[in-house]
Amino acid sequence: MLKTKRTSVETTDKFRPCERDIFILSAVLVGILCISLWPNSTRPLGAYFPSFGLTIAMVVASLFGLAICIHNLILTTRKSLQNMRSASDEYQEEIEERKWTEGRLQESWVYSESIVETIAEPLLVLDVGLRVIKANRSFYETFEMLPGNTLNTTFDQLDNEQWNVPEIIELLGKIVPEGEQIKGYEFTQQFPRIGERTIRLNARRIYGKESVTNLILITMQDITEHRLAKEELARRAEELAASNTELEQFAYVASHDLQEPLRMVSSYCQLLQRRYQDKLDTDANEFIDYAVSGAKQMQALINDLLAYSRAGTKTKPFSPVDCNEVLSKVKNNLKMVIEESQAVVTNDTLPVTVVDDLQLLQVFQNLIGNALKFR
Repeated sequence: MLKTKRTSVETTDKFRPCERDIFILSAVLVGILCISLWPNSTRPLGAYFPSFGLTIAMVVASLFGLAICIHNLILTTRKSLQNMRSASDEYQEEIEERKWTEGRLQESWVYSESIVETIAEPLLVLDVGLRVIKANRSFYETFEMLPGNTLNTTFDQLDNEQWNVPEIIELLGKIVPEGEQIKGYEFTQQFPRIGERTIRLNARRIYGKESVTNLILITMQDITEHRLAKEELARRAEELAASNTELEQFAYVASHDLQEPLRMVSSYCQLLQRRYQDKLDTDANEFIDYAVSGAKQMQALINDLLAYSRAGTKTKPFSPVDCNEVLSKVKNNLKMVIEESQAVVTNDTLPVTVVDDLQLLQVFQNLIGNALKFR
C-alpha cells in the first residue's frame, strides 16, 4: 500500500490576504488625515467635511477594518479546518496501512510457524536473555518434554538444568552482542527420560529483511548412533591392528624357526641326489628330483614369508611375472594331491603381469588346493 501525503500550497503574491487588507486600510486612513491636515489650505476643516463627517469617516474606517479582520479570521479558520481534514485523512491512511502491515506480519508469522513445525530436527528460538520463546514439535518429541516446562524458561534451566553446559552458555551469550555463531558443537549429556545422548548443536542470530532482531535460532541433531558406530569402528580397527601385529610376529617366528629343519631336509635331499643319481632305477631318480625341487620351493616360500613379516604390511616391489610359470610351480607343489585325487588341471595361456609372484602363487595354490579338497 502506498501512502499519499497532502501538502498545502502557499500563495506567492507579494502580500498575503491579511497583509494586503491592512495595507489598504492604512492607505485610506493616511489619505483622510492628509486631506484633513493639508497645510496650504485656507479653508476650514468643515469645508471639506461636515461637523460630524470626520466622526463618520473614522467609524466607517473602523467598521471596514473590523470586517477585514473578521474576513481574515474566517479564511484562517477555513484553512485550519482544511488542514485538520487533510491531517485526519493522512492519519486514517496511516491506520489502514498499519492494519495492512500487521496483517502481513501475522501471515508471515503463521507461515514461519508452519515451516518451523515441519523441520525434522529439534529447534529452539531464544531471546537476548536466552529465554525460550519457541520450540518446534521435534524438540518436544526428541527430548520428551512439554511446552509448559520449556517456554519462558532460560536455556540453562531446561529439563532440570541438563542443558546447563558452561561452554554452550558462554557461546550463546556472545551471539547477539558480538555476532558470533556456533557450528557443529558436539556434547554428550545424560538426560533423565531418554538416557545418554550426543547432540550436535548449531546456533546463530536471526536477521530480518530490514531490521535486526535480538533472537537466537538453535538447531540440534541427535548423533548418538553415529557416535556409537564411530566408536565401534575405532575399536574394530584397534583389534584388527593388534591382530595384524600378532600375525606378523607369528609369521616371523614360524618362518624363522622353520629355516633350520627345512635346511636340513634340503641338504639331505641334495646329498641323496648326488650319491645315488643314476644308481637306482628311473622312478627313484624322479622321486629324488621331486624331493629336492619341493625342498627348494619350500625354502623359497619360507624366505619370502620371512621377508614379508619383516616388512610389515608392505609387499615387495611388483615386477613382470609370467603367470604360466607361477601356475606350473603350483602344479608341482600339488602334484601328489592331484595324482591322489585323479584330477586334471588345465589352463589356457596366461599373460605376463606386474605383480608379486609370491602372492600370486599363494592365490593359485589356495584356489586349486580348495578345489581338490572340496571336490
